[in-house]
Amino acid sequence: MNKKELSAVRNVTPVILDNLDVKHIIPYLIQNGLVSQSTTEELLELNETRRSKCKRFLNYILSVDSKCTFEDLLSALRFKNVHSFIADQLQHAFETTVDIITDKPEQNEGVHSTTLIDEKRCNEMLTKNVPRIPISSRKSLCAVSVMLKRLSHNAEFDKLHEIANTIKRAYYTNRMKNNVQVTGKMCLADMHFVSLEALLSLRREKYIDSEDPSDFFKEMIELIPFTKDPKISSMVYLARRGSALAMDTQNAHALDDGLSYLQFAKEHAEDILPGKDTGMVYYIETNLLFEKYETNPSNEMKSKLLNTIQIAISQFAEESEDVQRDFKRQLMIKMAYCYLGLGLFGKRIDNVAVEGCDITKAKNVIDFIETEIWHGIEKRRQMLFFHVKAEYYRQIDNVAQSRMYARKANRLAEKYNWTKELPNISSLLNRLGSHAKQTEATEGDIYKMLEDVISGEISNKISVQTNTDNK
Repeated sequence: MNKKELSAVRNVTPVILDNLDVKHIIPYLIQNGLVSQSTTEELLELNETRRSKCKRFLNYILSVDSKCTFEDLLSALRFKNVHSFIADQLQHAFETTVDIITDKPEQNEGVHSTTLIDEKRCNEMLTKNVPRIPISSRKSLCAVSVMLKRLSHNAEFDKLHEIANTIKRAYYTNRMKNNVQVTGKMCLADMHFVSLEALLSLRREKYIDSEDPSDFFKEMIELIPFTKDPKISSMVYLARRGSALAMDTQNAHALDDGLSYLQFAKEHAEDILPGKDTGMVYYIETNLLFEKYETNPSNEMKSKLLNTIQIAISQFAEESEDVQRDFKRQLMIKMAYCYLGLGLFGKRIDNVAVEGCDITKAKNVIDFIETEIWHGIEKRRQMLFFHVKAEYYRQIDNVAQSRMYARKANRLAEKYNWTKELPNISSLLNRLGSHAKQTEATEGDIYKMLEDVISGEISNKISVQTNTDNK
């Protein structure tokens, strides 16, 4: 492209970033030999947002070795008339650009470099800030959401349901009252929305895939227009819907369907400043990618998973210290699972080689959690942490320590009925030569034992057994 054409592209860049869906023009680019197979794969990368793909596409067509001319770009945009309006604006920008430069091509035919033309200006355009929804006004709502999640993670399930029902009654009682301010009604809608999200999160934790979540989502959809920031609510709804879809064991494409919903949620996230809500989108994506990794373990998927965990952690940077600590702890436990070759629920992943460096990284994560962010850890996270620590000790052949932490994890999983993790923890205990099932004793058993001790029956039994053994 010459300088006039490049100038036109830059002038229309905001329109392209806001509207272009690259997948619609990929067929034209492939048919006309304008993109390579590797470039096509990059542009269709599942784990990127539409806007990110647009940036990647613009970087490609503005590079000096791009095969895509200005006319090719116009034709691609007009392919099947999907993005003709962008092509029209681009054509208009070209025609109205003052031609103070000759049409001498900017590209040097003897240069085969991927360096961008006028890279500084191009990057300034591509990273141009757009107004984003602030999160400062949502601090109180974030506190409510986190408190509800903590009840769930501490196995206070009845209390969670009780508070959620109280919020629900308050919303439906006051939403039509004229003496309640609109902002108050919106606040109640927000609180009801986050309580529904907490209940859906509980469903995921206990993996109640037999329960139909339709009523939850129907109510969330009805609430969205009445919340203070409908775009944020829509984003959370899409993420939770994707998470629920991925739990459908009857659907062979459940994970891909769930991840598709996450892509829509991430599109919304680009218009919202990072915080707890955007962090939860990436947190949920981490869960789904983890399950994807279990079915198709590869170094590429492992890197993608670990990278998504880091992105998720970064989203909470502007939240309060305790919120940062909570979510960082949760995500770092997942990181340790990944390093040690465990799946989302602690199952050993077949055909995954754990290298020495992975064990070292897992140890660093475990130490950091214990020394830096342990304060306030909930029962569920304790269970997961004890499990991953047991696995770490197993892999360095410290059976005694491994067994001790596995028993701790198993007790918590049994007590609070975390059924997805329990079989995997029990399996670990059995491999360590320890029965997973804890010895159960009732109050009556204890009193009977006391009576036997007092009456001397236990002493007599022990004496008889000892004499028998000596024989």
